[in-house]
Parts: sequence; structure tokens; C-alpha cells
Amino acid sequence: METKKVSIYGLIDPRNNQLRYVGMSGNPHKRFLYHCGEGANGKQTMKARWISGLLNAGLLPRWFVIEESDAEGWKEAEQFWIAYFKSLGSRLLNMTSGGEGTLNFSHSEETRRKMRASQAGRKLSQEQIAKIRGRIVPSDVRKKISEKLKGRGPDKATSEKIRITLTGRSRPEDVKSKISAAHKGKKLSAQHIEKIAETKRSKPFCKRGHPRDPGSRCRICENIRAAMYRAGSSVSKKE
Repeated sequence: METKKVSIYGLIDPRNNQLRYVGMSGNPHKRFLYHCGEGANGKQTMKARWISGLLNAGLLPRWFVIEESDAEGWKEAEQFWIAYFKSLGSRLLNMTSGGEGTLNFSHSEETRRKMRASQAGRKLSQEQIAKIRGRIVPSDVRKKISEKLKGRGPDKATSEKIRITLTGRSRPEDVKSKISAAHKGKKLSAQHIEKIAETKRSKPFCKRGHPRDPGSRCRICENIRAAMYRAGSSVSKKE
């Protein structure tokens, strides 16, 4: 008997290419359409309100498959990917840690009608909104997630899919301006600066894509800078 495959999928905001939601489904395209329907119908969840905002702007979220799992291991897979992307700083709209869904389950039309009626016109209070926005993951929980995820990550095929999905994407100018304004005046600690430098030095390519030995400077970039300096000096002397 063939084992049924379950897809762990992600939803991306087309305005800034940020991953906003991780879910599971035996049919991710059908599930994607269901999410869009929730946004169009005004369902009062953070995910539905995010999608509603996209629809109002004439946009749709993009979806992609993160991993394919079997029917027995999808819960652990979904929980892992939610924790993994959150540890990378993704502002996911998932309200839980994952694994609570029911495979191949569908509510009856009567139940759906009652659910829609119960949510109609419902709005969060300012206190509830403030509580959600101010929610912070405790340091001990972050440490546990960090320890659990050490040495784990997406396989090569998944990494390639994510890379292809995000290649050539750029943030809108208004988003870039907000990020720039948020970082103005902030200073990195010496430890943070050294950590960034060490990460850059360990890469086999410089930021311009030139090959180099890990841990050393890019000789091509140095030669270019030296040539530009000599050219600038010679022009100054002539003047």
C-alpha cells in the first residue's frame, strides 16, 4: 500500500518576500485557495487579516513546498519547521507550535456556517492587540529551541527550492526605508561585529562573488581597489 504524502508548505508575503506562515496539507494548492478564501471572507485571525490586506492591494501570497513527509511524521515535521523559521527571525503568523491539524478532515457545511456566523463582525479589543504585539518568547524557551535546532536544517533540495523562490526578489522602497529608519543610531557590540566578520571570512566567495580562500581577503577586490586608487592618484597629479 502506497504511503500518503503530506506537504509542509510556506506562505510568503510578495511585498517583502518574508515567510509569514507554515502549515501542512495533503493538497497544498487547495489549502492555499482555502487560506485566500478566509482572507476574502473576513475571518478574524492574524493570518486571514494579513491575506485580506494583500487582497485589498490586488496581491496574493505565494506558496511553496518546504518538505514532503509521510502521514505518520508530519506533526514533528511541521513543529520543526515552525520552530526553525522562528529561530531565524521569521515573523510567522502561526498561533501555535504546529502539529494540531487533522489530516484529511473536513468540517460539514453546517459547522462551517456556524463558524462563519460566530466570527462575523468580531474585532479584537485594543488590549488584545497590544498583548499580541507585545508578546515575547521567554529566554529559556528560546534557548531550548536553539539547542534542539543545533545541527539541523533543511536538506539540499529544500534549500535549493527556497533559494530559487527568493532569487531576484527585492524589497519595496518603502519597506527599505522603514528598515533603514529602524536601524539608524543602533550600534553593534564588538562581539557581534567579530561574529559577522568571522562568518564572512568563512565563505569561499566575497560579497561580489569572487572566489577566495576561506579566512583570507579577496585578492581580486584588493587589486581592483589598488587600481582605482592608482588611477585616482594619477588624475589628481595631472590636475
